[in-house]
Amino acid sequence: ALKYLMIAEQNYDEKAHSEGYAYYLPIHPWIRSKSATAADLLMTKLAIAQTSIASGSYCEAKAAVEAAYPAIGINCSMMGTFKSDSINSTVCDTPCTDSAV
Repeated sequence: ALKYLMIAEQNYDEKAHSEGYAYYLPIHPWIRSKSATAADLLMTKLAIAQTSIASGSYCEAKAAVEAAYPAIGINCSMMGTFKSDSINSTVCDTPCTDSAV
């Protein structure tokens, strides 16, 4: 979901936006059981009625989800770094830092 939020924020694309929303919707309740803050923020940023994604949405949502990693039972090393030859990744000011799992 974060990948598609990033794509839609960079250059708004309905397909990317709807894919991010579709991927996130089924796991929202589970993520919310671990971190309501992260879950609700990501749901707000991916709200399907939007016709654009506000600048900074991806980095804000990414930071919130990363803060929830310990509650989810994962860490940054497990998630790895998104890489693509065809998508320019947004670099956020706050890097992900590993925590004990």
